[in-house]
Amino acid sequence: MAFLISISIPVLTTILVLVSVFLVLIILMQRASSNAGMGATLGGGAAESALGADTGNVLSRGTIYGAIIFFFLTFALYLGNLYVYKHSAKADQSNPLEMIAEEKAQQTGTESATTEKPAENVTPPEKTQEGENK
Repeated sequence: MAFLISISIPVLTTILVLVSVFLVLIILMQRASSNAGMGATLGGGAAESALGADTGNVLSRGTIYGAIIFFFLTFALYLGNLYVYKHSAKADQSNPLEMIAEEKAQQTGTESATTEKPAENVTPPEKTQEGENK
């Protein structure tokens, strides 16, 4: 079940982005109440000529349906991410704070083993009178 949900999360996210773009465009196509503002500036009148006289109802209905779909998708993504998070935490069966402390302890232990020690008995190059190295 977690596998199915983890696959559907990117698909639902893509659909949510498309619905968001649809909502932005359909809201910008609507005529403003005072026939001015962003709706009129970005083509509010063009929607009436393309869709006919009943454009206001069509755009309002599209906005309502788009908003409903947007909220359902958002809630579904929230529940899906919550499910994946809780089931991955159950699989670990440990406290998140303990996991962070263990990771830091492992990082400090591996860093000291991988860092190079400075070379001993290395003399710096001699400088000539012009300031260049030999």
